[in-house]
Amino acid sequence: MQFLDALQPTNFRSRLQRCAEHLDPPRRDYYGYGYTPTLPYGDLSNHQFALLAWDILDEHGLGPGEQVWEEWAELLLRQQTEDGGWGYLLAEDSSPTMRLAGLACLAACQRGLMRAGKKGKLLRSIELALDKGFDSAGAAWVLDAKRNQAPLRRWIHYAGATLERAASLTNRKLIGKHDWFEEVSQFLLQSQRANGSWSSAQGEPTLNTGLALATLARSTASTGSASASTPGWQLRWRSDAQEPIQLVATGSSPCTAFVSSIDPIEVGEDAQLVEVLWFCNGVKLGPGTGKRGTIQFALPGNGNHRLSAQVRLRFPPTQGGLADEEGFEAHLNLKVQGLVDESVLAAAAWLERLAVRLDSIEAEHSVSSHRGGEAGKLWGHDGCEATSWRWKPDDPQPQWSIELETSVRCVGIRLVPDVAKVPSDDDPSAAIELRLRLNGKRMRVLAVNSAAGVYHPFSRPSRVRSLQIELVDLEAAKAAGWVGLREIQLIAR
Repeated sequence: MQFLDALQPTNFRSRLQRCAEHLDPPRRDYYGYGYTPTLPYGDLSNHQFALLAWDILDEHGLGPGEQVWEEWAELLLRQQTEDGGWGYLLAEDSSPTMRLAGLACLAACQRGLMRAGKKGKLLRSIELALDKGFDSAGAAWVLDAKRNQAPLRRWIHYAGATLERAASLTNRKLIGKHDWFEEVSQFLLQSQRANGSWSSAQGEPTLNTGLALATLARSTASTGSASASTPGWQLRWRSDAQEPIQLVATGSSPCTAFVSSIDPIEVGEDAQLVEVLWFCNGVKLGPGTGKRGTIQFALPGNGNHRLSAQVRLRFPPTQGGLADEEGFEAHLNLKVQGLVDESVLAAAAWLERLAVRLDSIEAEHSVSSHRGGEAGKLWGHDGCEATSWRWKPDDPQPQWSIELETSVRCVGIRLVPDVAKVPSDDDPSAAIELRLRLNGKRMRVLAVNSAAGVYHPFSRPSRVRSLQIELVDLEAAKAAGWVGLREIQLIAR
């Protein structure tokens, strides 16, 4: 979502609309977003990601509405603890990471309500709660906390990314006495590994590198420069104030143009718009519609363009006479910047390939055993459909399988283990063998690293209808601390 917003939201509006439909607001009397939609309630961490996404959607007219923002804000205000923080679940004690997540959520609510023109007691309560939370965050500075115990043992980079969102959305340079951008960026620069990645005590270099880069890339909002989510250009143009017929054009895909006003002194009183014929760079676009002669069209691209309107006006008749019609011309210069050109589209073409869209496909899971809830679908880190699976300790031969109603074209599979202890990224003994069966056919045995997991590309793109996974050596998996697979992820073409 943040990538689309920073790249050029007007060219990806259809994707933003799909995101809004996918996020459809749940009940607001608890944290409505969790790891799966089947859970009875969500958690503040996932709730935070959803509200940050809604903040972006709201900027583009796709928000949840004022009432939803109000209800989310009121829930957060009720759940703030005495020490200014929030808990992972409702009515839980606060933690360093959830304090920051709560602040980010409340900042998103504040922005949504301000966009809606809300004033009064609720906004004042939000401001007081933000001050209380940031004062608490400054006094218990996250980088001074113990990082050899939960939650920072695993989530220090998550804390940095969440801190960045909370501070940037509220335009804070200092949190307590701390210049958060300076201190967090220095921590990240000093903790970067030799291969360019970041890792926590839990490992997970892909996840942590993404969080670290997101923190560094977006933190310019605190230095006085524009936020990455706000382009330095605006796709909106208006005629000079002295022009007798005023034109307005806004947007890019499409661009909407219309006659905004007619000067009664320069043109004549009580003029009625009869017809508007539009041209761009001398090329006819067609007639406008409605009372303002509105037309929608595609901008030719970046650069300088000239939008012209042939306007026919009707004036009231003089006493005893007939109504008079007269033609006028109006022009508007469009200086277009920031449109996505072919090179950018080519670089972003991977967006079309991200998701194996299993959300609309019936899928039947089968497991030899499972603990910790239902074995259900999740949305994986790179946009592909995934699932998590924890087998029971007494399961003699853990197996997992999925059967799809409709086959899906895939190029590989990604497996990330769920481990009870923290392995080393470089420990070869931590690799465990899994056997795969694709569409009933036996595939090669994969050696899966206990820390980083494995991505296995298929020898050629395959239509996947069924997939089965089983452990080759259960005792070796137990010795390595395996309790399940955190992500089983099909990768689309």
